[in-house]
Amino acid sequence: RADSLGMGLSTAGDGAVLDSRGRPSSHLFTLGPPRRGDLWETTAVPEIRAQARDLADHLLRHLGLTRTASVPLSGASS
Repeated sequence: RADSLGMGLSTAGDGAVLDSRGRPSSHLFTLGPPRRGDLWETTAVPEIRAQARDLADHLLRHLGLTRTASVPLSGASS
């Protein structure tokens, strides 16, 4: 379903797309500009990168896995 502002998709906190009844999908997620109505600051690379990291962590937890290495959000190598 569309978000309340009509700017993108209505999503749960983890990026799961909400259906017409407001239920989060267990297999359809989004990030970036489609979340603009729910997360205004979602067009710049740093925000999208953080959403991608958080979504990846969520999906890994769902699968019973964890990240083996931490990648800094700044993109700097460590």
